[in-house]
Amino acid sequence: MISQRTFHGVPASVTQARRFVVEVLRDIEPEVVEDAVMMVSELATNSVRHAQSMFTVMVERSPQQVRISVSDAGLGRPTMRSPRPEEATGRGLCIVEVLADSWGVTTHDGFGKTVWFSLAAVARSA
Repeated sequence: MISQRTFHGVPASVTQARRFVVEVLRDIEPEVVEDAVMMVSELATNSVRHAQSMFTVMVERSPQQVRISVSDAGLGRPTMRSPRPEEATGRGLCIVEVLADSWGVTTHDGFGKTVWFSLAAVARSA
């Protein structure tokens, strides 16, 4: 199953993107949903802050895995930073690195990039 939604490049859209992921993953174990929502929040925030463009969140589900991607029109390739403790920003990709089973970046010649991650998915027990 694939679900996707496009959001405006404004701060309020980050909350909307989180809600979208919760809605699509409502029958997955809560711990997986929490991790997915945290990572989508970080990637959507990066789109709003750095790409300053609309962004699309795509959720691809199989019985064993969830793959989520966030695409925007930003140029360049995101890089992992090592912010000092007093810095308020710069930890988004570090969070993705820690929480995701796998992740990566795909650049699109001249028109943006996609940052994706995958997680093992377990349906909730009835």
